[in-house]
Amino acid sequence: MPRPNKLTIEFVKNKIKEGWTDEKIGDVFKITRQSVYQFRKKNGLSQVFNRLKGRNDLMRSAYKAGNAIVDVARKFGKSLSQTYRIVKNN
Repeated sequence: MPRPNKLTIEFVKNKIKEGWTDEKIGDVFKITRQSVYQFRKKNGLSQVFNRLKGRNDLMRSAYKAGNAIVDVARKFGKSLSQTYRIVKNN
């Protein structure tokens, strides 16, 4: 895919609909995930997190089943802080 010259609202909207992450969009433009996040917020674009709901539910159920938070983090390839945030946030 040829690299677009400039980050545009339409490009970001289309890629969000396709399920792209901020990091993946940033990789196309050689900018950071945080820059894409700030662009989205500045232009009123929200990221779709529904695709993560299934994974998050699995993480919560694994933790509720008695698995240690460290084991849940390793199983899903997440940091401890991310895992705590996901497990504790219902």
